[in-house]
Amino acid sequence: MAFFGYYAVARTGQPIDELTAVRRVLDAGVDGISAGTLEGRWSDGDWQLVVIYQGWGLDANDLVAETGAPALIVYVIESAVGVVEAATVDGGSWRACLNPDDAIRAFDFETDDAGTVAGTTELATAWAAAAGRTPNPETIATAVKQYVGPSGDGVSAFLIGLGFQFQ
Repeated sequence: MAFFGYYAVARTGQPIDELTAVRRVLDAGVDGISAGTLEGRWSDGDWQLVVIYQGWGLDANDLVAETGAPALIVYVIESAVGVVEAATVDGGSWRACLNPDDAIRAFDFETDDAGTVAGTTELATAWAAAAGRTPNPETIATAVKQYVGPSGDGVSAFLIGLGFQFQ
């Protein structure tokens, strides 16, 4: 079964699934898309990861506004592509794709929207450093190239590359 949904990373002192931005996705459907289902929550110190099956409307800038810390989301489409949206407290934000070749070929993303492996790696590395993590650009680049997979292996590899060890 293909996975459609969110992986969201934020630094917060409360459970991430209690944040207003996350609750909005879990509590209400939008435009014919059903409300999201909480699949799990993990932590790495004050940083938390939440996985939400389906749902719509989660935004990294909303998480930053609510937590006062950098945030990153990955919206997975059919287990194949992950649309990454990252934001920092200084207002910087970016968007690109995990598995950009399939995003362009199978989902008709424009090249500028999908990004490149090199460009996404550079943006992700800078975001992780701004978030106080120790990124590994080689691991990030490898993850950006790979198929996301129904179990989110590509997203997990990407988060490890950013310097997270969620448990």
